[in-house]
Amino acid sequence: MSRQFSARILLNNKDGRIKSGMFARVAASSSGNSTIMVPDQALVRRGQLTGLFVINEDQTARLRWVRIGRDNGDMLEVLSGLQDGDRVVSPVPGALYDGMRVEVQ
Repeated sequence: MSRQFSARILLNNKDGRIKSGMFARVAASSSGNSTIMVPDQALVRRGQLTGLFVINEDQTARLRWVRIGRDNGDMLEVLSGLQDGDRVVSPVPGALYDGMRVEVQ
């Protein structure tokens, strides 16, 4: 509620200018860009490629290759290959293939 957070920061202090007991105020800014996060169980890994099945308007599953960013436990950031509002299959059934007609529940 106070918008204050604890943080641990590793500083290079080879010259010894930073002394014990010193403090700092840090302002973090956001670029305003939204982050798209998907569950780990939605990912399809084939060799070095990572993809997701996205449901199209015609109710077919399409495999889309994506670039993954930060890992936040069971959720991963998608840097490219997915747009806000895309419907993703999760968890991915083993029999699902590209172009397969699906029923959305």
